[in-house]
Formats: sequence, C-alpha cells, structure tokens
Amino acid sequence: MTSSGFGHQNQTAPGDQIVLWDFDGTLADTLSSSVSIYNELATQHGFRTISDPSTLRDLTTSEIMQLLGIPIWKLPGLARRFMARQKHVIQHVPLFPGIEHVLRTLRNSGVVLGIVSSNSDESIRLCLRANNVEQYFDEIVGYARLFGKHLALRKTMAQRSVLPRQILYIGDEVRDIEAAARVSVEVAAVTWGWHSSSLLSSQRPTYLINEASEILDMPRFRSLRAGPD
Repeated sequence: MTSSGFGHQNQTAPGDQIVLWDFDGTLADTLSSSVSIYNELATQHGFRTISDPSTLRDLTTSEIMQLLGIPIWKLPGLARRFMARQKHVIQHVPLFPGIEHVLRTLRNSGVVLGIVSSNSDESIRLCLRANNVEQYFDEIVGYARLFGKHLALRKTMAQRSVLPRQILYIGDEVRDIEAAARVSVEVAAVTWGWHSSSLLSSQRPTYLINEASEILDMPRFRSLRAGPD
C-alpha cells in the first residue's frame, strides 16, 4: 500500500468531514481503456476476453473472475501487469461529468478529500494532474489488492485519528460497499461506474447516486453552497 501526505503533516479536527473516493469508475472513466488492456492480457495468458462490458454489470467481482476463468492465485500477477500498462494511457482518461465541480465545492467548503483505491498511487496522480484536480486531495492511497480495501480504509482512519461518523466513502462496486460496512462508515454508491444500479441497490449502500451533483445534496453537505463554475 502506498500513501502520501495524509495524516502526517495535517491533523483532522473532531468536527471535520472527510470524503474518501474510489478512483476507477468513480472519479475517472477508465472502463474503455481498462477493458482494452485486460483483453490484451487475457489473450496472452489464456483468459476469456470481454466483448460487452455491460453484460458483467450485474455480477460481483468474484463472479466475473469465475466467468473469465481467472484463478485467484493468478490475480496479483495479472493486476501488476495491468497497472504497468495502464500508466501509459491513464493521463488521457477523463473524469466523469460534474466531478470537478463537486470536488471544488467540497474542498472550498472545508471538506477533507482523499482517495483509497486498488489502483496505484502513481497512476492516480498522473490522471488527476492531467485533469487539473490533484490539488483538491489531501491523501491518495493506492492499495494494490483487489480485495481487502477495508484494511486501507481502517489504516487511513487510524492515521488521521478520525471517527467513522466523520467519513463518507464513495465507490462504484459492491466491494466498496462491503469495505465501508466493515469499518462502519457511510458509503455512497455511484451508478455511472462498473456495477449496475440494481446490484448496488441490493447491497443497501447509505446513498445511491445517479449524478455527481447529488453528492452535494446529501444531508451531511446540505449546508454547503456551490461556488460559480
């Protein structure tokens, strides 16, 4: 796990609100490039390729791995090769519509922002810089394991000495909802990423978000006022 800046130089006050984001499928629209990279690797290593990503949106990560013929023991090596290739294209990946406005509004209102993702710290920063939003984040944690994200969330909370009620985690997959539940923090599941609205809803996230602007309408942010575009 790699981390930068969060919880060492800045301490969080007891009343501070913290929003931790997943990266792929939540902040950045990496689906097309990710499928292309995966299919290249799948062809090389004998896994099934993905022809239509939409057919996988109602399947959990474990179900997708089983369908594509990826044994769990091969996952770490596949993930390393995937991230090595992704570094070459990540700076061309856009953020989802409305995300920059939400980030700017939250940050200007005193909300602490961070990223906890299974992607690498380096790739995340390359994308954020290319989209001119890196300055909004106090922390970027790249946790290079597909499962166990709750461990990264727990470590982040311990470093900041914050209570679960201060944190909102935002992600696009079932495993994001599960990770947040394991550390007792509220979770907003966004429907523009990998998993479908129906699958996310079945896991009972705290919030189900269809458009980025809805994040600012959450009860915890109701007092915030968006600045000019």
